[in-house]
Amino acid sequence: MTDFDYKKYSLENLENWLHDALSSAEASPHEIYSTIRKVVQDEYNYHKEQSQKCFGLLELMTGHRSVDFSAAFVCDIVTGK
Repeated sequence: MTDFDYKKYSLENLENWLHDALSSAEASPHEIYSTIRKVVQDEYNYHKEQSQKCFGLLELMTGHRSVDFSAAFVCDIVTGK
C-alpha cells in the first residue's frame, strides 16, 4: 500500500491551477488575484463562524452569560479592524 501525500497533492494542484490561470489569455492578473483573495476570505469567514458557534456553546456549557459575537470577534481580515 502506498502512502498518499495530500499536502504534496494539494500544492501541486494549486501550482497547476495557477499555471493554467496565468496561461489563459482571458484571465487578467487582477481576476486571478481577486479569485485567490476571495477563496482565502471565504475560508476565513467559514472558520470564524464555526469558531463563534463553538465559543457560544462553550459559554453555555460553562454557565456563563450569552455571548455577543459582534463584540467577541472584532478583527476582520479585510479591514484589519
